[in-house]
Amino acid sequence: VYAKLLHRYRHILGLWQPDIGPYGGLLNVVVDGLFIIGWMYLTPHDPHVDGPMRFKPLFRVHLMERRSATVECMYGHKGPHSGHIQIVKKDEFSTKCNQTDHHRMSGGRQEEFRTWLREEWGRTLEDIFHEHMQELILMKFI
Repeated sequence: VYAKLLHRYRHILGLWQPDIGPYGGLLNVVVDGLFIIGWMYLTPHDPHVDGPMRFKPLFRVHLMERRSATVECMYGHKGPHSGHIQIVKKDEFSTKCNQTDHHRMSGGRQEEFRTWLREEWGRTLEDIFHEHMQELILMKFI
């Protein structure tokens, strides 16, 4: 476990500030049993800014019996699927999904947008009344 999981991925453990443009973010990579999990911390939904932080898993690394460590992307609603972690240097790494089709929903882009709107903004399409708010949300989604 140590040689194949903990030692290999030791440089990604800890708290990170992702490089994702003007929105920022917080990523916490932790050991949880035989898993290493990357949790993205998200702000509370507006207008409840004093509420608790939200979080969701972005990736996980685990051992499959005696084989090498397996990286899985946790994004999407179809469950864990193949991913990749590249450790660029001691203080930099990147993740990549190898099966982005798992991120798509069967209901198409409209269902994806409605789900994203609910998860990221805590609102439904019907909740949005102001034209400028719709434009802002669409700009962030696209």
